[in-house]
Amino acid sequence: MKKIWNLFHRVPIAIVLIAFFYLFLACPIAQADPVPERPLVLVPGIIGSQLCEDSGAVVWGNRWSLWNLEKLEITGRPTDKKLKPCGLVEQIQILGKFWTVDQYNLLLAALKGAGYEQSKKNLFLFAYDWRQSNVETAKLLSELIQKTQG
Repeated sequence: MKKIWNLFHRVPIAIVLIAFFYLFLACPIAQADPVPERPLVLVPGIIGSQLCEDSGAVVWGNRWSLWNLEKLEITGRPTDKKLKPCGLVEQIQILGKFWTVDQYNLLLAALKGAGYEQSKKNLFLFAYDWRQSNVETAKLLSELIQKTQG
């Protein structure tokens, strides 16, 4: 009987020790996240960059994109629409605000949580015209990397 009493007497102590370990040793201490030292260049996948007209109107990357498909065609004629990359496709609106699909907004939020931000000059977004050749895109990416190394 005394052995059983000693066992029950020690159980609360064990529970207190486990709780102490969990609360004070296992839980991370809140501290400021260090700014990552290495810069990161985010290159979106194909059709992941918004494309805009010179006026700033978004042709690809918003809820009206499917109605602008003829503006995306590259025929080699002078009548082709000149478009330029103007950011990442962060979210696709299928039925207005009621039905959206997340794209790069969640990744950007996770990177911000890890200490990456464009304003801190450790995150560089490389939006590109995904309709162009990979050779041209690689040249532009190389230029961005060279520019940011200085």
